Amino acid sequence: MLDERTPGSGNPTETDLDRSALIDSVQCAPSEDQIRADFCYNDLSNATKRTSLKFSEDSFELTRKNVVSIRSTAAILVNCPSLKIVVAGHTDARGLVAGNQRLAAHRAQAVTTALERLGVDAGQLMTASWEEPRNKCSRGSHRVRSLCNSRSRNVKLSVAR
Repeated sequence: MLDERTPGSGNPTETDLDRSALIDSVQCAPSEDQIRADFCYNDLSNATKRTSLKFSEDSFELTRKNVVSIRSTAAILVNCPSLKIVVAGHTDARGLVAGNQRLAAHRAQAVTTALERLGVDAGQLMTASWEEPRNKCSRGSHRVRSLCNSRSRNVKLSVAR
């Protein structure tokens, strides 16, 4: 009769068990593509959290500071073509609703156009536009309301998953 640990007996040897554990660990390890996708996602998430694209009142002209932020975002998107972002234009609540919607859309489009010019594929970009609620900046002193409104004039970038 064969020993329980002898190869060929139908029972696994310690060496067989070690090999089996190694194979299982290799099969469970993320692929290079998964690691790259996670790295890209984290890199872009961190970049968009730090990105604040501010605009002057009634303007959709990109500032130098905006261009620097857009360049760093574009570099990540070009190197990570599977990622997509939402480019959301915002306005303050002053002015007419239709005009604000148009301005918010122009702001988002200005950023989208800049990203495309830097080599980002149009399929990676989704745009949206929003007007801040009328009562959001209605309280406080004139200075507080002005500060609130100035913070509302922006484009926010977020990673789409």
